[in-house]
Amino acid sequence: MDASSKRKIIFLLSQNDIGGHTKFVLNLSKELKCRGYEIQVYIPFFTHFYYTLKFRRKKNFTDINLWTRYFLGQLRSMIFISNFKWRGESLGFDKLPVKRYLFTPKMKILKDSDIIVSSAHWDLELLLKFGLNPKKIVHVIHHLHSNSTKDLKIYIENKYLNLVVSSETTAIECRKLGINNFDLCNLGVDLNIFNPRHKVVKKLSEYKVGFFYYNHPRKNPRFIEEVVKKITEKNSNLDVLIFGNGFKNFSKKISVIEDLTEIEYAKKIASLDLFVYISRIEGFALPPLEALASGVPVISSDVGAVRKYIEHNRNGLIIANSITAEEVCSLIFSLLNDEKLKSRFRNRGLSTSKEWTWAKTCASYIKVFDKLV
Repeated sequence: MDASSKRKIIFLLSQNDIGGHTKFVLNLSKELKCRGYEIQVYIPFFTHFYYTLKFRRKKNFTDINLWTRYFLGQLRSMIFISNFKWRGESLGFDKLPVKRYLFTPKMKILKDSDIIVSSAHWDLELLLKFGLNPKKIVHVIHHLHSNSTKDLKIYIENKYLNLVVSSETTAIECRKLGINNFDLCNLGVDLNIFNPRHKVVKKLSEYKVGFFYYNHPRKNPRFIEEVVKKITEKNSNLDVLIFGNGFKNFSKKISVIEDLTEIEYAKKIASLDLFVYISRIEGFALPPLEALASGVPVISSDVGAVRKYIEHNRNGLIIANSITAEEVCSLIFSLLNDEKLKSRFRNRGLSTSKEWTWAKTCASYIKVFDKLV
């Protein structure tokens, strides 16, 4: 593709995080740039707080302090704009044009693009209100919210909209609600980055257990805090690694790890003896898959596409949403003490991860884009 025919693709990110969607944008951008596409990424100054309110509307308000902390954190990121750091750099991509906007990018920029990729329904709503041709919009659905009707109405009514669903689990939810005009493009793991290192059998006091933590209600932070507190009380010598931000450390044996590059994160994951992922709502749930690819046994909540790549008691453990913190602790220590089970989970997890790769993810999205242009 020569310069005169270079196609422009704009990605609208709802927030500047190191999540599955950001990784998808970066990995896909690398492939598209090699194919001659011009790529631009737009991120809002302020993550849309009203979006997160939907998770707690008409429910209990015991997390009011958590919501306040989350809101203040987002407000701080908006005020101190000079501190903005494109987190894609941590994922190894520092040459991707990234720009910020308050409500939406300039209309001329949007109209001059060939494809616009969005993932938040409020962005999609604005694009359609501005009169943009829905045939040039690719909207990625990570998960649906049962109390959200506005986005469902948009998806069902716009027959020419190009919808992409990021997991088979979400695809099933869409079909139940009458949304059928979509392409299924699962997320995957980069096996060049996430792979196992040699592990030796250790005493229980020398084991490392990792938790994914994010100070957001849908990531279940308070429950994770309770579990971590219980396991450290039961075994004060156990090393605990917290991947994320906002965790209030209360023990010298707990390491809170933030702002890692993708390579550093992969090395830390591979150093674990067990990875625990407890979340309320997910689109795909990528971290457990990355742990499997690193040769690490996984205990995960039943969210997103987890059941598609983890078969309970075959290559990992899946816990019910109703489980208590005490029960999670028992599972953790039981698995750490069972070398045969860990070995079985490790070997089968590695085999499973080879079926869920970024190469397959990129190939499926390339088909969607090539079809449009």
